[in-house]
Amino acid sequence: VEPYHARIRSALLHALPQERRVRHHRAIATALSGKGTAEQLARHWYGAGDVSHAATHARRAGDEARAKLDFDLSARWYAIALEGAQWTDDERRALRTQLGDALADAGHPREAADQFLAAAGGADASTALELRRRASGSLLQSGYIAEGLELTRAVLAAVGVKLPKTPLRALVSMLLRRAWLRIRGIGFKPRQISEFSQAELTRVDVCEGVSFGLALVDTFRSMDFGTRFLAFALKLGEPWRIARALALETDLLCAMAKGDRAMRTLARLEDITKTVDKPEAATQLTTTKAFVEFFVTNQFRTASDLFTEAIDRHRATVNRAGFELDTVLMFWCWTLYYQGQLGDLARRVPAMAEAAVRAGNRYTAVTLRCAFPIAWLARLEPDAIEAELDAALTSWGMPDGTYQMQHLFAMCSRIDLALYRGRPDDVTARIPGELKAVRRVMLDKAPMQGMLLYSSLARHALARAATAPTSSRRALIDEARRHVRTYRKLPVPLAGYSARMFDGLIAQHEGDTATAIACYRECLPKLESCDTHLFANAVRARLGELVGGDEGRDLVAIARTWLESEGVRNPEAVLQMLVPGPH
Repeated sequence: VEPYHARIRSALLHALPQERRVRHHRAIATALSGKGTAEQLARHWYGAGDVSHAATHARRAGDEARAKLDFDLSARWYAIALEGAQWTDDERRALRTQLGDALADAGHPREAADQFLAAAGGADASTALELRRRASGSLLQSGYIAEGLELTRAVLAAVGVKLPKTPLRALVSMLLRRAWLRIRGIGFKPRQISEFSQAELTRVDVCEGVSFGLALVDTFRSMDFGTRFLAFALKLGEPWRIARALALETDLLCAMAKGDRAMRTLARLEDITKTVDKPEAATQLTTTKAFVEFFVTNQFRTASDLFTEAIDRHRATVNRAGFELDTVLMFWCWTLYYQGQLGDLARRVPAMAEAAVRAGNRYTAVTLRCAFPIAWLARLEPDAIEAELDAALTSWGMPDGTYQMQHLFAMCSRIDLALYRGRPDDVTARIPGELKAVRRVMLDKAPMQGMLLYSSLARHALARAATAPTSSRRALIDEARRHVRTYRKLPVPLAGYSARMFDGLIAQHEGDTATAIACYRECLPKLESCDTHLFANAVRARLGELVGGDEGRDLVAIARTWLESEGVRNPEAVLQMLVPGPH
């Protein structure tokens, strides 16, 4: 009842002329003095135009909102508090830092970075370095990569660490540090955070920020700094940072399909998590288990359930927006993609992208607009989706022309859209240059990224073969076969299962129906065993077309029912995009 009455009073006050409204606010503020809440007093003193009185109460209101995990409201009150003229330089710096924290937790990392940088001005060297470190992390994690890396280099230099200039140098650095860690082990002597200098903490935390910020941008620089983060954290011996570092190390091992080592590190993480008294710890462990299922075992339904549990835990106990939650949500979207839950994907991806744009979160907005073209097809035509890709990459732009994971997603999306249109040659001319860029920065070395790339290239070659003259068809089929050979070597279960799908497609293009049917029958149950229903249903449709009769009609009907239930507007175009058969 009280919040309802408060809204009515607020509406009535806003209906009054300005001069009367100010008088009413002052009268209410005076009446509430000594008994009103900090929020009530801040609101009415601010409405009365008395910023000095309002600022003191606004700071308390910001603290109270933050304690309730209402970070948007907390940021609004801290911003009002900063308008007060009564603060000393140190108090104003503390307020700006609190505002930056609240903005970061509310999912506005770009604005948070601005506040951290403003707070750094005039601070002592140690405090300024830590604030610039937090600003650089916010910039990286919100997708302002060029600005974030420039600031990160300065912070790293101040703590005696260098950023490798190329992915190859990062790979070499990472391998050397990993070799040393395998000799050293991951034991540590527990110590309290009060035992460390701010410079020591900043050195550890900036490595964490770089690794997280580049995780879905620059694989090997991310892995290099993840390894540094673990080494520095073990040296310090502070349990929560070690748990963070072990979780990140497990995630990165998973991304490279190093299953045995990932499971050993996960077991150590589980032990340490039991000793950490933070609500984030259990959420982090659940997320890491989800990454094991996603990257290593390719059990997408199990991964989806674990990601959902992690998201629910995060919102119930942490309720902090930003990079980590966004990353979990994006990987959850990938599980929806592989499971063929296209209707859910089509509802969620555009909504998440639009929310990220409003929050100024370029990382999430650009990644979602460059990936998942199949999600956008429910509401946009291919030309409009391609225009979105161009706009996203323009906003992402790196001044040195560095090719990153978002460019890889966009390249694969363009191939999908060309296949959906039935015009694969729309993208033929640009593929060699982009493929060269991918290989130069080694984006194809992470197995799931390699799967996405070589699957797209193989499908593109087969789609071209379907419409090519007889004289060039053989060369295109051989090109597809080369891509499938690379694809098959990727050390994840799904690569082996779906390579047989491509074997069937190639046989079908060559007119070898018996081999195509055998390959499709072999891969179908394997695709379903890891809940890859997107491609399982597409294979089912192709198998049904080849088998014919009652069995064939039943197989095709199952696939068509799935497409209709997921709200697919053009089922035949989607099938041709996923498994491009001969015409």
